[in-house]
Amino acid sequence: SSAAIERNARSNEPRAPLKVALTAYRNFESTAASRNSTAVGPGLACSKGCSWCCRGIKVEVTATEAITIAEYFRSSLEPADFAEFNESLQEAATESRALDAHQRHVEQHPCFFLDEETGECGIYDFRPMRCRGHTSLDAAVCERACKTPDDASNIPTDGMIQQISSIFTLGQDQAFRELGYDGESYELVSAVAVAANSPGVALRWMKGERVLAA
Repeated sequence: SSAAIERNARSNEPRAPLKVALTAYRNFESTAASRNSTAVGPGLACSKGCSWCCRGIKVEVTATEAITIAEYFRSSLEPADFAEFNESLQEAATESRALDAHQRHVEQHPCFFLDEETGECGIYDFRPMRCRGHTSLDAAVCERACKTPDDASNIPTDGMIQQISSIFTLGQDQAFRELGYDGESYELVSAVAVAANSPGVALRWMKGERVLAA
């Protein structure tokens, strides 16, 4: 809600963007879990290591999501390791900015945060809302779509989960704007790269700056 966002954002502490993001994630997961418990028909085919949808798709994030991911790596890695990680991140961001939607899809460009050996997400606990709402009812169709990008097969999805994700995303974006915070959407890798290169980015966001507008 707007009240929760305002309360967390105006707390004047660097962890404010993290609190905003995690609150949204908890609310979404709770709502989605309730939906799954009452759903009729085939369940979600998504499982650990299934990463067909982590390729060829442009993922958009809010400023708080990008800042949260960048700060996660900044706080969990040693300075030297973070510097090495950030160098790879900046290179990936430059490459990502050069891709248009068609190239990204045809080349099935993998997400920078995907471990291609295990198929696991490196930011799973902090993955963006749009990733959380991207689901499938048939992993085989996802695999075929990934391996043959020109295949026009429609991937069966849980429309209700997607709708819930969209409602949370749009509501949060609107609340940010109404409260004077950056409510724009940014490409995932590019946004995290900007946040990782910007010390004090959380406090600047809390002041209403558009800190990820590179």
